[in-house]
Amino acid sequence: MNYDYDKRIKLIAYVYPLIVLLVSISEYPHIAIEDRFIYFGGKAVFAILVTFFGVLFLKKKWEVLILFIFLLGYFYGSFSQIYRPLYFINFIQTTCFFPLLFPIKQKNYFIGLVIGLVSYLVAFIYSFESYQALMSQVQKSDIIVAVIITAILGLILNATLTKGRLFYEESVEKFSIIGEVSTAISHNVKGMMSSPLFDLEILKNESNEKGDQKLTNSLKSIYEKFERSESILKELNYIAHVAYEKKEYVQLSKVIQKCEALLALSRKGIKVHLVNDYNYYCDKTQLESIFITLMLNSQNSFNSSKKQSPVIEIKEKAGELIFSDNGGGFTKDVLKGLQDGRYTPANRESGLGLYMVGNLVKRMGGTVSYSNSEQGALIKLKLPKSKLG
Repeated sequence: MNYDYDKRIKLIAYVYPLIVLLVSISEYPHIAIEDRFIYFGGKAVFAILVTFFGVLFLKKKWEVLILFIFLLGYFYGSFSQIYRPLYFINFIQTTCFFPLLFPIKQKNYFIGLVIGLVSYLVAFIYSFESYQALMSQVQKSDIIVAVIITAILGLILNATLTKGRLFYEESVEKFSIIGEVSTAISHNVKGMMSSPLFDLEILKNESNEKGDQKLTNSLKSIYEKFERSESILKELNYIAHVAYEKKEYVQLSKVIQKCEALLALSRKGIKVHLVNDYNYYCDKTQLESIFITLMLNSQNSFNSSKKQSPVIEIKEKAGELIFSDNGGGFTKDVLKGLQDGRYTPANRESGLGLYMVGNLVKRMGGTVSYSNSEQGALIKLKLPKSKLG
């Protein structure tokens, strides 16, 4: 099941005021003249707050905002109950439909439900005379039992939805971790394999020149096995990319901190400077995989060049995300392969991970370019419509 709540919240945030307006128009003739200002003014305040908190949640993802919206739904009905009978139906709607529209945790749902239940019962008891005027046979116990049963059904519904939703989100997170680890493993193993592959290619060429066919065939067989191993490593990089891509607002600094901690760069003496922080609307797992691979590539460059003060710099400029280091840069063969968008034996030295970066950026609908600066590698990423402003 696809738990893409952002689309539902966006719909509610912008449609809810319209619904309140239409309901208010239909109610206008039935509200006493002296109560109209307070009644419709209060409903307008509730509608504005729901929209405000909904839009804010789409940007900040604070769990408390969802609880506020939940409580506003109950308070809106309780407030209306005082002036209009039968608004306890709103309690049923809020209790049963809220878990379908918002990603509320079970604990927060229970807190909101208890507060909402109390507010509805207080409003109902206060306005019971209006019920009796409408339905002479109604008893307080009838409505109280109906509200309590609805609350129990709501708890069961939310528990079921929460269990399924959390299982799905935990599965995606686990795949994300596997992907990060697999990227690190494949990149490091690939680095260890590059030297034997290079030696095998030299030996194979020498055996061909000497006419030793038996040795040539043996070396060719070994070389093909290494090639198959590299192919497996390439596929390992995509182990975390499940069919469902969850797009959300991602803070760049948090992604950088997570990747830096995962690779333990500070313990290795590698400094990472983030010049300016930005938020991006994208798949967090993909963005993390990109930076892990880029940082691993820089780490390998630092090791090869034996850099004394290795530094990685990341900044956003004119719509581009620029990643640079002072590790000496790419060799001509590697750079040519990367600029051509190919992964070949010529750029196997560091091309596998960066080839993966190119594919990921392309999947996100962006572009990537590779070049060298005076200090080292220079990589520019352009992610479409990602900057919030």
